[in-house]
Amino acid sequence: MKYIFNNIEYDLSITKEDFGEIEVSDELLDYINTNIAVLLRMGNNLEGDFYNKFIELFKNKEGAQSFLHEIIKKKTELIRSDILPKFISVENLNFLCGNGCSIYTGSKHINENDEADYKNILSSFDFGDDKKSTIIDKIHQLVEERPEIALNKLIEIQSFYENICNNKKESEKLSDLIQNVKNSFLHEFIYKVNYGNNSLHKKFIKKILSRDTTLGRIKIFTLNYDLLFEKTAEELGFLVNNGFIGFQNRIFDPSSFNLDYHLLQNSGAKKINKSFNLVKLHGSISWFEDENKPPYGLVERQILVNNDIKINDESVQIIYPIQNKKKISLDLPYSELFRYFVDEINKPKTTLIIIGYSFLDEHVNDIILNALSNPDFNLVIFSFDDIDNNDNVFLSTIYEQSKEDNRITIFTGNILGDFEYILKYLLPSIEEKEPLDIVFSTFKKLFKANK
Repeated sequence: MKYIFNNIEYDLSITKEDFGEIEVSDELLDYINTNIAVLLRMGNNLEGDFYNKFIELFKNKEGAQSFLHEIIKKKTELIRSDILPKFISVENLNFLCGNGCSIYTGSKHINENDEADYKNILSSFDFGDDKKSTIIDKIHQLVEERPEIALNKLIEIQSFYENICNNKKESEKLSDLIQNVKNSFLHEFIYKVNYGNNSLHKKFIKKILSRDTTLGRIKIFTLNYDLLFEKTAEELGFLVNNGFIGFQNRIFDPSSFNLDYHLLQNSGAKKINKSFNLVKLHGSISWFEDENKPPYGLVERQILVNNDIKINDESVQIIYPIQNKKKISLDLPYSELFRYFVDEINKPKTTLIIIGYSFLDEHVNDIILNALSNPDFNLVIFSFDDIDNNDNVFLSTIYEQSKEDNRITIFTGNILGDFEYILKYLLPSIEEKEPLDIVFSTFKKLFKANK
């Protein structure tokens, strides 16, 4: 549990001093720090000598869990009460949310699944012609590659047969294989989201919309394809502007991101700030191609969000996980979405808060880096990966830069970078503060300033 703020690195690991008069060995302390994320949840699968010793210190699981909760809450108090409120209260607040925000609902990490269905599809593929054994072997070997590499190489092989060999029959078989892999990706990694289990999204939206209503509308940029933000906002009664206008077949119109909502009253029009812009940079399972809807040929259709989603997979408009995502993002309609992303984070008095993103998309990383040329830009990163054991070049570079650039704040580890714990311990909301706490906090700041 480490974070860097104002060029200073802080370590929030639990120490012997946190236990007070309770004696704890170095080995047990190391076990607690290593497994703290699991221990906070106290799952039924926990076992072992060290686990039993930890429970014995507090007589029962409830006591041990309560102790950890209070310790983490105390250690993160400064983040919750002083550091993050400064970033959240800026005029132009933006969030970038990755797949780490949807994992708790049943979504999966596409690069960390050894038993994915697409591997079976690739390993069983056969042209039905022994003469193509070399190509078939190459396709079978793709099961060892990450999804984006495997799909990218499949597209290259298919293009070779279509454009170089001019072999229509083999090209069509490869096209079918590619579509099967894409369908497998959708069904295994996207459609299995449990929309009934959206408690963290509810908490997230309520927290971020609890800020001062006189500030600008919040923008949520997401790389996810699911409909969790849309469904959750509707359940909470908040308005979402996602760039589409219309009713049944909603047409994509990026200019709609600049629309405001007002409530007409006898005293005059009142701006509705309990809303946010939702920008799905890589597309959505509710987006479909429609050539009869120029200029973007893109519509949004309402679909049932349950565990048995029925969609015409081939018409879903998303950027699949392939290596040339950067090139695809330059085409319509994605170029409009990324242009809006660039424009927003380069405005004055801007904060970009990143949660659940793996920093594996080069085109997104470039935009983040370029935004640092804006002197009014503040970057806040919540990274689940521990910075000490991280081979992500981009994140490591940003972390080193944060030691010299105080506009960069980074929280790392499976507590400070976990969506659930970010909401529980770090991200503040106005409604959580009692009036007496606000008065006392203000008094302390005034006293400090006067002193």
